[in-house]
Amino acid sequence: MGEPTRASIEDAPDAPDAPGPEGLWEELVQLLRRADLPVDDLEAEELGSFALARRDGRLVGSGALEVYGSAALVRS
Repeated sequence: MGEPTRASIEDAPDAPDAPGPEGLWEELVQLLRRADLPVDDLEAEELGSFALARRDGRLVGSGALEVYGSAALVRS
């Protein structure tokens, strides 16, 4: 197995095995749905707030913080 990598949306378009932002958004939504995580309240514009993990060219993990004043919700 390859080493995991971490990237944000700013890094993804330059990565040779990563789709463009629209494809990356769909890939992220599919990953979250497979994990039975909510996606209805997310919008593609929020993609830049996610840290993404890839292994062997596949998206295998993600995480983000939604900040609300002094509190935050972890999205993963």
